[in-house]
Amino acid sequence: MDARNIRNIVLMRPVNSMIEFKQIIGRGTRLFDGKDYFTILDFVRAYEHFNDPEWDGEPVAPEPCARCGETPCVCLVSPPEPCEHCGNRPPPPPQFDR
Repeated sequence: MDARNIRNIVLMRPVNSMIEFKQIIGRGTRLFDGKDYFTILDFVRAYEHFNDPEWDGEPVAPEPCARCGETPCVCLVSPPEPCEHCGNRPPPPPQFDR
């Protein structure tokens, strides 16, 4: 399975080798239409054990949305329809410019 649309990587257990670490992070680097960046949440501080400046390069932050100025974008493209049973509207999902 080639999961090219991975946008978030969450590290919640220790990573035991540089190869495993690079394989995990590499999932986020795969190209996908409309994917300009990915996010790593490292709760176990694995990056401290596997710092490799030659491989890592300089970090690049995503640019803010041209419309709302937020990163990630919080623009509401269209409000969700009310529930047909109770009439309430669910909270809108986060929106990202593409």
